[in-house]
Amino acid sequence: MVQVQDRETGLSKNEYLLAGSVSGFVARAVVQPLDVIKIRFQLQMEPIEVSRTSKYQGLMQAVRCISKEEGAIAFWKGHVPAQMQSVTFTSVQFLTFEVILSWLREVNSLLISDNKIFGLPITYKPIGNFLCGCGAGSLAAVVTQPLDVLRTRFIAQGEPKTYGSMSHAAVSIITREGAQGFFRGLVPSLLLIAPQTGIQFAIYHSLNQMINQGKYYLHPNLIDKSPQFHSGNRPVAISFLFFCHHQLNCFTNLMSPNSKVLFKV
Repeated sequence: MVQVQDRETGLSKNEYLLAGSVSGFVARAVVQPLDVIKIRFQLQMEPIEVSRTSKYQGLMQAVRCISKEEGAIAFWKGHVPAQMQSVTFTSVQFLTFEVILSWLREVNSLLISDNKIFGLPITYKPIGNFLCGCGAGSLAAVVTQPLDVLRTRFIAQGEPKTYGSMSHAAVSIITREGAQGFFRGLVPSLLLIAPQTGIQFAIYHSLNQMINQGKYYLHPNLIDKSPQFHSGNRPVAISFLFFCHHQLNCFTNLMSPNSKVLFKV
């Protein structure tokens, strides 16, 4: 089977898929406790401050409270659907980005000649990368939204548990809320993820191009400018990109305006 390689990185789509999956898995395992605390703060109706009415009054106090009441294992509630979401999201996102980018290049080659349009020079790469990133992130968000709902439900539930397993939770949501229950909060998620991933991909590819062209000011003895150096380190850079994405996504989900509705059972 012939594998299509990206002309800029020399990586096949399978290598992109592997890089995205591994980075998503590692990132989720690291930030899961923070995700649990973040969602507990989201669901708390009282203000996050030192008062008798607030259960969670700060980061360290929340850590102590959850550990005391539910045990350390509570920080990994919902970890299975979270891992499924993380790996699926990064894989779909990166593969979709490359597919859209390849299609955009073909369209560009048909519409644009001599790197000019209406007689003016163009620099379409950053814009193209941004648009491709927006599309890739949006598709990944739609595909993984049901897993995100399951993840959040498991993290939010206390004792006694409302959901005993993923299958039980899925059946319960379908029965009580219908299929649309799996897509609660999708609109704010898209409003967040689309520009976020677009900016990430645009910046990543722009910086990657600058490095390849030697536009940096490090001591020449510290950086090997050979093609082997760049080819060997691009998978690391790709994994780091998605690691940062998941850490940002862990905190920026606070934008969701209907989180309280999401967890009514």
